[in-house]
Amino acid sequence: MKGILIGLIFICLSGMSLSANAWVYGENLTIVEVTEWQSDGDVVFKLSSGTTCWIPGTEKKMYSLVLSMFATGIKGHFHCHDAEESIVGVPAHRFHKVVAFR
Repeated sequence: MKGILIGLIFICLSGMSLSANAWVYGENLTIVEVTEWQSDGDVVFKLSSGTTCWIPGTEKKMYSLVLSMFATGIKGHFHCHDAEESIVGVPAHRFHKVVAFR
């Protein structure tokens, strides 16, 4: 009985960790819109799929890459976290990774 209970707890915790690592993913997308507020605030960008993602204002390297991709129209595979947050009233997913290509 104790072994079954431990097994059930393990299964529940495994399911929670899987859902915590879910992604919003898109292939061959371009950035069609970038919104930035005054100061070093967060940056919100919209992908050609309609998905909206955001980057903290402190991540300058990632911000530069997003602006470069927006300006040049370079496509990429985008990964954003599944959880949606409100960034200055805009619902968006926290940006995680991009693979840019021509």
